[in-house]
Amino acid sequence: MTQGTKKAGHASFFFDDTMSAAEEAKQRGNDLFKRAKYSDAVQAYTESLSHEPESDVLLLNRSAAYMALGQYGQALADCERAVQGREPSGKALLRMAKCQLGVGRPDAALYTLSPLLSQALGTSAEQAQARDVDAQAREMQRHLTTADAYSRERNWTLASIALDQAQGIMKLTDATSPRAWQEKRVMLLLQRGHLGQAQSLAMDIYRADPSDTSAIMLGARIMLANNDVQKALQQSQLALRLDPDMQAAKQFLRKCKALLTLKDDANAAFKANRSDDALAKYAELLSVADQNMEVDGDAKKFKAVIFSNRAILLSKLGRYDDAIRDCTQALQLDAAFTKPLKTRARAYQLNEQHEEAVRDFKRALDASIGTPEQDTLRRETRRAEVELKRSKKVDYYKVLGVPKTATEAEVKKAFRKESLKHHPDKGGDEEKFKLCNEAYGVLSDDQQRRRYDSGVDDMDDMDLGGAGFGGMGGFGGMGGMGGVNLADLFGAQFANFDMGPGTGSTHFYGPGTSFRFG
Repeated sequence: MTQGTKKAGHASFFFDDTMSAAEEAKQRGNDLFKRAKYSDAVQAYTESLSHEPESDVLLLNRSAAYMALGQYGQALADCERAVQGREPSGKALLRMAKCQLGVGRPDAALYTLSPLLSQALGTSAEQAQARDVDAQAREMQRHLTTADAYSRERNWTLASIALDQAQGIMKLTDATSPRAWQEKRVMLLLQRGHLGQAQSLAMDIYRADPSDTSAIMLGARIMLANNDVQKALQQSQLALRLDPDMQAAKQFLRKCKALLTLKDDANAAFKANRSDDALAKYAELLSVADQNMEVDGDAKKFKAVIFSNRAILLSKLGRYDDAIRDCTQALQLDAAFTKPLKTRARAYQLNEQHEEAVRDFKRALDASIGTPEQDTLRRETRRAEVELKRSKKVDYYKVLGVPKTATEAEVKKAFRKESLKHHPDKGGDEEKFKLCNEAYGVLSDDQQRRRYDSGVDDMDDMDLGGAGFGGMGGFGGMGGMGGVNLADLFGAQFANFDMGPGTGSTHFYGPGTSFRFG
């Protein structure tokens, strides 16, 4: 044998050995794929590709394993390598189109399918499959277009349903969806107020790439919606350190700074009894919070706190209808926020909307079980029930046309006027005349008036069972109420003004009282 023959034989030996190693790994991968062990199949195909890195068959096989794992990005990369620099087969184009759908690119899938759909390439069976994939791509396009349209209309629920339908075409979940769809889902959850789910998905995106400024800004927007403006500000600063030219982060940072400043100014004005200034700041706060809402999301919990705080101030000013509206807005933004529920109950009571007051007090009492406020709310609920019962009876103050704060002299003067008007000898109504005398008899007597004002007689008629009243089943004496805290029951009942995270301050005040810290 010549030297050249020896060299040729030596090369042939190693070529055959390499081919057998690649073939063995490929067959092993095929067997694992058939047994649905897709991760192991990927490893086997990768081993085979280390021997034959440009094999289109191996690349397409591995792409199929990646697809079975829902890893459409890796599968698409293999398909693109498989057709690079060579005439693609119908099988390769079909698989690539499916991968493009898996990464949320229906337009690209339609383009990839065009040679099959024009019958310029592929078998009749492959062309039939291409028509099915084409229908899927067009359906995905429709759902994504619908999701965008509903988002523009701020119909977040229907936008979410449309995104669900787009995901369903390739059996995608939020975890396996394309990155752009994941971000869209986070924003939809944020807009709908599902902050826990939004936070969880945003954290998954961030963990995949902690340097991703878009993921960092998703977290910042969720923090703002969750009423943590300071952390939202810090997150936007982090995004800007990574990308100093990020306009969205710059705009969001300015917004957060404005919100913090305005909130401090509003709280300061409230404490200083500068009510008009405080109301103006609250209005400006709500306006700034709504800026760029389509991008930043709806800062629901933050706005709920602002509406709640403003409602407390409005109640202090005696503007009960306005306070009730603000409380209702706060509860619509954050149904679990109990402070505006209590404020609304008290405003209803002061506005003599007794049935609504009882309803809200009962809801607040149910939510307070096991908290320090439970006893106070139980007393307030009982008081509201008494007021409701009394509202269905004759109001002696209204009979005489005097306020509940009327002095003895004012009561006497009003009685003379009303009794003269209704005196039967003067052609008046005898029943109304009797009622005037009855009212005066109670309101002109200190003991009877205190008893009437306290609602003792109405409470005696109610089934109190001693709850919240020291187990006495009633009240002790005419001047006291058996352990009931009169300040809690009849005094100014507004509490817990929100001064922002970390202040730990409680504040008590009511109509006609000065603001003080608890």
